[in-house]
Amino acid sequence: MEKLSPAEYRYMRVIWNHPEGITSNELYRPYSLTMGGQSTLLRNVVRKGYATSKHVGKQVYYYPVGTRLEYDRQVVGEQLEKKMGLPSLGALVAAFCGRDELNEEEEKKLEFLIQELEQRQKNDGE
Repeated sequence: MEKLSPAEYRYMRVIWNHPEGITSNELYRPYSLTMGGQSTLLRNVVRKGYATSKHVGKQVYYYPVGTRLEYDRQVVGEQLEKKMGLPSLGALVAAFCGRDELNEEEEKKLEFLIQELEQRQKNDGE
């Protein structure tokens, strides 16, 4: 998928925090862009596939497609590959340790650590 611009990412952060949906009016409040500018940003976010929109009466509701974590992982993975030629987080960790790769057990430990941190994040958010 096409990467979000910094301004689009700011709007998506709000949308991701409202998986139940958020109105355009609620999205417009914290930002100083013109209404037309904000509408364009939100249309771009929908066009890029990161959110959907639904008209309910005079309101437009925006809903996230996927999570912020999924997006951030995708972007970081692409940057690792593009900037450093590393295909994965495991390869990055191995490089920090002066190695070419992690063995299977180390990869499993790393995945377990990531899952544990994700669970803590979910629990902190509740």
